[in-house]
Amino acid sequence: MGQLLNDVGLFYSDFKQHKKALSCFEQVQKIFHWNSKDRKLEAIILKNIGVTYNCLDEYELCIDYNRQASEIYGWYNAQNFAVVCILQVFIVML
Repeated sequence: MGQLLNDVGLFYSDFKQHKKALSCFEQVQKIFHWNSKDRKLEAIILKNIGVTYNCLDEYELCIDYNRQASEIYGWYNAQNFAVVCILQVFIVML
C-alpha cells in the first residue's frame, strides 16, 4: 500500500499538484510510523516529502526532511542517495 501511495504522490508531483502529492507522501509516512521494517523506502518517502516542501517554498521543512532521509541512507551505506538529499538542502540554502 505504501509503494502505491508513493507512486500516486510522484504522479501528482509530475503534474505540479504538490499539495496532493504531499498528502500521499504523508499518508505513506504514517504507515511507516507504525511499520518501519523497510527503512530504505522510508528514506525515499522522507526525501519525496522534502522535495515537495521545496516546491511549496517551505524551505525549513524541506531541509528537515532531507536531513532525516540522508541519515537513514547513511545507515545503509547508500551514499549516492544521501548526497542527493544533502544537495537538495544546499540548493535550498542558496
